[in-house]
Amino acid sequence: KTDIYNAGVYYSKLNEREKLVYKAYQYALDNNYVYTYVDGTMLTENDLPASDIIVLLSLDSAIVQQNMSAVEYSSSHTIGTKIYGIDVEKEVEGFIVSAETFSKQRISRVNKAVDELKKIDFEFTEQASAEEKAKTIFQYVEKNVEYSENLFANDKSAKGEAASAGSGAEDYLYSAVFKGKTNCDGYANMYSLLCQINGIQCIEKLYFSEVEGEAGHTWNCVNVDGKWYNVDCTEGTYEQESQEQELKLLTATQFGFSDELQVHSHDYAEYVPKCNENLMRIDGTFSKSKASGMSSKIASYVREAEDGMAVFVVYNFDEEDLESTMQSTANNLRSDIKYFYFEREKCYICCVYKK
Repeated sequence: KTDIYNAGVYYSKLNEREKLVYKAYQYALDNNYVYTYVDGTMLTENDLPASDIIVLLSLDSAIVQQNMSAVEYSSSHTIGTKIYGIDVEKEVEGFIVSAETFSKQRISRVNKAVDELKKIDFEFTEQASAEEKAKTIFQYVEKNVEYSENLFANDKSAKGEAASAGSGAEDYLYSAVFKGKTNCDGYANMYSLLCQINGIQCIEKLYFSEVEGEAGHTWNCVNVDGKWYNVDCTEGTYEQESQEQELKLLTATQFGFSDELQVHSHDYAEYVPKCNENLMRIDGTFSKSKASGMSSKIASYVREAEDGMAVFVVYNFDEEDLESTMQSTANNLRSDIKYFYFEREKCYICCVYKK
């Protein structure tokens, strides 16, 4: 039953041994097994570790959150039995992987969230394009959910390690749907689930931080007419004059961007499709924050845009130089302006509009 909201993209890249372990975890999820034993002979040393395979399941599946408290134990175990009254012992090598979020209580909350999201009628017409649907769902999530740092009961500081034991960590999808608050996992699961419900293939991407004390990040990758694009519902903005303005800004900077413009390099890159193009509009690209003629070009973009907004990319970013450029842009437009910038792995995405 967990195949229903599973895109299967990561699964398709696994070899037959890894696929068998992946399916074992799906079976464990279906039956609420928190602890799953994987015999060591199922995988070779060249295969993905068992703990990584369960993470790929979480990225394929819209109903399995990434902070699942998955912990892998690898050791020898002694199995004892009686054969015709004689004690027989055998030592085996294997892996025990625990997934707290597979418990019956937690999955019941996931199912409630699924049922609630299935009630949403976006009133898509038969002519509605995949891009229109994916963008509308993005805007719905942004409009109805806010980010909460208090939901971080654990982090992605290392692969296969988890979380505060036992935890009481929030169920992020449930919290997003019923409380309107969540973290990046909840955003990614909710967006992916709504896409899958509405016939759009969507998966999740994951970044494990190697920096102590820094949380990782989860975002989405959506298939629009056979091409894949990044979508990040998490990144918030500063206070806007209106929710409409904020939605416009978020849609312009967070929906439909290429791998080059994503926030972090994602783990398991060899298992996920490349995002080579941008759906998001980019009016201009600049090599630095105070490039020659930059302010006049940005002013021109703002004047020509129907919504009076310009989106541009800066590769060598300097905050003071950009501030100077924006002052020149305001002078050029003879208007007060607002501008925002969002850090990405290799550059900054900037947005400016008339107040």
